[in-house]
Amino acid sequence: MLAVTMATYVGSGVVTREMLSFFAIVAPAMLMPTLLGARVYIGITEMRFRQIVLGLLTACNAALLASSVPPLLERASYIVGLNLTP
Repeated sequence: MLAVTMATYVGSGVVTREMLSFFAIVAPAMLMPTLLGARVYIGITEMRFRQIVLGLLTACNAALLASSVPPLLERASYIVGLNLTP
């Protein structure tokens, strides 16, 4: 089904010839983690897989929150009238 979608994109001009050359770079970058993940998934229990996914989601959300704190503090200091930035 994805091959049909890709062919439609190429045929309609959404994906140009210049973009197709990047496919040679992107395809292995997507295929290798997919194959590695499939091998790891086969070797672990469902409960352990859920724990790994939950851990990764927690780490991603923690990074997202940590990256949003400085802009929020900057906005809050601007609103309150404090100058917390050097």
